[in-house]
Amino acid sequence: VGRILSAIDVFVLPSLSEAASLTLLEAMASECAIVATRVGGNPELVRDGVDGLLTPRRDAHAMADAISSLLADPELGRKLGASARERVLAKFRQEQTVSRFAELYRELGNSQRVRTGQQHSEVPPCANR
Repeated sequence: VGRILSAIDVFVLPSLSEAASLTLLEAMASECAIVATRVGGNPELVRDGVDGLLTPRRDAHAMADAISSLLADPELGRKLGASARERVLAKFRQEQTVSRFAELYRELGNSQRVRTGQQHSEVPPCANR
């Protein structure tokens, strides 16, 4: 995937809806100049004008303008791509994500026990339910 992404000038993700796009993270990690729609989790991954360019969904003219601006200004594309890679490495590495989810689950488990008054040993294992 990295070899393919390194060969493109602009990575375009024209989604109408999106969760947290792994393809977008891969493009960011590969320092691609990115144009994506401002839907779902995309704005959480790509900061508009910092790590890539975001456009409204279903706005072909805005998408075309963003693509054209990156093709006309390769230095801007390199700058956005470098920022995107730094962001992925700082915020979205697998180890960090797993650690954050583990902490979130611990917090949720603790808040559930506090709310119900249950102790950890009182919660039956899944196999016994």
